[in-house]
Amino acid sequence: MTELLKVEDLWVQFTSKSGVVKAVNGTQFTLEAGRTIGLVGESGSGKSVTVKSIARLLSKNAKVTKGSVQFQGKDLLSLPEKQMRRIRGREIGMVFQDPNLYMNPIIPVGKQVMEPLLFHAICSEKEAQERAIEMLRQVGIPSPKQRFKEYPFEYSGGMLQRALIAMALIANPTLLIADEPTTSLDVTVQAQILYLLKKMKETLNMSMILVTHDLIVAAQVCDEIAVMYGGMVVERAPSQMFIKGPRHPYAIGLLNSTPRVKGEIERLKPIEGSPPDLRGDFPKGCLFAPRCPFKTTQCEEERPPLREVGKNHYVACWVDTREVSV
Repeated sequence: MTELLKVEDLWVQFTSKSGVVKAVNGTQFTLEAGRTIGLVGESGSGKSVTVKSIARLLSKNAKVTKGSVQFQGKDLLSLPEKQMRRIRGREIGMVFQDPNLYMNPIIPVGKQVMEPLLFHAICSEKEAQERAIEMLRQVGIPSPKQRFKEYPFEYSGGMLQRALIAMALIANPTLLIADEPTTSLDVTVQAQILYLLKKMKETLNMSMILVTHDLIVAAQVCDEIAVMYGGMVVERAPSQMFIKGPRHPYAIGLLNSTPRVKGEIERLKPIEGSPPDLRGDFPKGCLFAPRCPFKTTQCEEERPPLREVGKNHYVACWVDTREVSV
């Protein structure tokens, strides 16, 4: 398959009143054309900062200090902003957590959905309106001609998220970035939105990055899972391979603390301790070592690289967790 995106040794930090926060610390992964990768991890693991770095949507107090983001052979991090604006919304579509933050309350929803077509001069205003109504229909909004004229406050949360997806997809992007797209929705609507994203991805033959804290959701929607901890990828594998046998201690703990429906009731196993403080100097060793039941002296002294332990299966850990027990 053709490699569409390659994130290599990406480092991002934020300047705040409490000091420098090292939010992303050497993240690396690839995405092939037509595939979906899920970025999974606790809050603060660097998932959202990573995808916002790809789209060049970081806040003013953020700085990429190292690394590259290769998209269709172009390094997005080195492009002038004018060129990046041609890519955003056209080649890369984006869906974020809270649609209310990204929809203008005083402009009809349909006008906002058709905006990418007009901004990128893809078609006339009349055709843009027709395509927006059709896209609203495709994402499951009833009476799209009528809904086209309505304002965001007239939409429910789930409907507004569908409209945001329509806006992200209307220019037929090559890559869709979906950053926790179901966080603010109830469980039933969450399932509908995830099904819609999967369906639209297949219909449009695009690639997708799904950011989520839910491993089960990632396994259902994504071809591959990349687990992040402390601003870096600690394990990456095809979804079914990962669910059957995670290898990094953090990934194992994440899966064990995820509710699953079985015949019997099982007590969840939480991961002891807290995520690392990303301010100040980092410890020399593995960032997960203070919480790890498998840690050795080497873990505390030397940071493990992300290395291949099986076909398309990469783990950043010194210990082979299949050979030890706690």
